[in-house]
Parts: sequence; structure tokens; C-alpha cells
Amino acid sequence: MIEVRKHTSLFLTDCDMVVIPVHAKNQYTKSWDRYPINEAKLEYVLAYAQYRRLQDANLVEPGEPVISEGIESKTICWIPITVDVRRRYKMHWIIRSLRRMQELDLHNKYSIAFPALGAYDGEGVDPVNVYKSVKKYLGNGKFPVDFMVDF
Repeated sequence: MIEVRKHTSLFLTDCDMVVIPVHAKNQYTKSWDRYPINEAKLEYVLAYAQYRRLQDANLVEPGEPVISEGIESKTICWIPITVDVRRRYKMHWIIRSLRRMQELDLHNKYSIAFPALGAYDGEGVDPVNVYKSVKKYLGNGKFPVDFMVDF
């Protein structure tokens, strides 16, 4: 079941898992402060450090989710869906991430807060297509998925 949520921050959700879009490469370290990464690194310090270590070791693949489980109060699912902070999100990497999340059966383990990617100018994807993809891959799980419009 997918529910569209408005006026709720991704970081104030009641969901068990928070999905955070990130970039796969660490080429421009001074440019890491793109929302929601800047907020995530303050809210989920240890999970963010885990992701950065994997990224620095070149172990992050575009479209392959990185799960930070048992580190923070919530499980964090980092989805690398752009090359670097200056680039737009890639729909094919979003779909690859969603397929992998489905394969990992995350929608049957956690309630999920998924950001409405494309809702803001310059993100490079259509939020309606993102919603349809989230519904297709995660909409039939045991737990709800909140599609966070104002993330």
C-alpha cells in the first residue's frame, strides 16, 4: 500500500526505514551539501559515516541500495541514483534500486518513507513516474510505503 504524504519531513516520519537519495561517487567533497544529504548526515551520523566509508572505498554502485541497519533509530536505505552532486537523478538507477529493494524483501520487513524524487526543480525525473515505479515494486508488501511529497 502506497500513501502520499504532504507536509511531513522525511526525517520526522514514523516509518521504520527512510530512503535517502545519494550520489555514487565522491569526486566533489565540497559539494556534498545537497538536500536531503545535508540533513541526513546530521540526523543519522553513524549511518552516513558507514555510507561514506563504502563510497570512499569505491564499493558503491549506481542503483544498488546500501542498507544501514541497526546503527541508528531507523534503518536507512541509501540509494545512489546520480553520479555526483552536480548531476540529475537517473530514472533507470531509481528503478534498479527499487527492484533491488524488492529482491531484498524490504517492503515486507519495514514500513518505508520514500521521497517523491522529481518534486523539486532540477532533479531530472518526473515524480509521477517515480510514484508509479515505487507502487509497482514496493506497493504489495506487508507494510505501508509513504511517498513523501514535501521531503
